[in-house]
Amino acid sequence: MRENRSFVSFAMALSIVLAACTTSQKKSSSETAHTGQLQVARKLVVTTGPIAQSVSATTALLTWTTNISSGTVLWYGLKPDNLDRVVREPFDGLIHNAHLSNLRPDTTYFYRVSPSHADHPGSEPVSAPASFKTQRRSEAHGRLE
Repeated sequence: MRENRSFVSFAMALSIVLAACTTSQKKSSSETAHTGQLQVARKLVVTTGPIAQSVSATTALLTWTTNISSGTVLWYGLKPDNLDRVVREPFDGLIHNAHLSNLRPDTTYFYRVSPSHADHPGSEPVSAPASFKTQRRSEAHGRLE
């Protein structure tokens, strides 16, 4: 009987500590999993990428993966400190794609990923800043300059 009370006390103390830890984490960029009464929050992390793929003179496909199923936002622009364009990937999933169009040929673009609720490029970034360069128009048509 005494061992039973010790176990119950330990379980209650552990439950209180875990509850305090999870409530101190930001809920805005996390997913909450329910295990009985215990809630465990995980922070959104980009696990791969974003990687610029299929870059042409005027389009690009960027792909990245995340550790939890969540919507994300890709911010991009011509200057690393002024990411003024956005592509929202609002659907939950682990694999994310952003199709960029109307890009300028032979131009460097900078980008980064944030959680889907982000309202500006600096809010809670989950990827490091990166860049890609579009092709020259003649390269896109198979001719070299």
